[in-house]
Amino acid sequence: FIKFEHKHGRLLPDIMTADDLIDRFFDTFPRIKEVLVGNAEEAMETLYIATKSPIGSIRFFSRPSSNSEKNAIKRRAMNAPIQGGGAEMTKLAMVYIQEEIEKRDWMSLAVILLPIHDEIVALCHKDIQNEFAKMMETMMEKAGKDLLGNDYQKVEGKISNVWLK
Repeated sequence: FIKFEHKHGRLLPDIMTADDLIDRFFDTFPRIKEVLVGNAEEAMETLYIATKSPIGSIRFFSRPSSNSEKNAIKRRAMNAPIQGGGAEMTKLAMVYIQEEIEKRDWMSLAVILLPIHDEIVALCHKDIQNEFAKMMETMMEKAGKDLLGNDYQKVEGKISNVWLK
């Protein structure tokens, strides 16, 4: 009810909601919406969806028994290639970073601690922190370029004594 009333300007007309932002995004980039809806339709037929990258991670779905389960599959199918692609980039970046650590003989100076969504937390010696941070940014951008075939992804690194989110 609230979403319907707001969408028709009868409730909270001066407040922008998440739905408003999504609508504006899809109005600006209608092709993205077409792809996402296509993913949802494909998943309903095949009961799986795969990322479009060379890795091709697959998410399987159970046959839905209700409309709410169908809607859940559609939402997950729209999200899976985006989230899965991000996970693939992060994993590939970790491989590249580890290769660089070994190539530069930094095994006793630097270590990858853990990935958190699209973030890689690492620990390094203070003497190499700036060079290490720059290398991590470069390897993360390389992973994005290698998987997506473009260099639109930009990375922002941060050096800190503690992990902050």
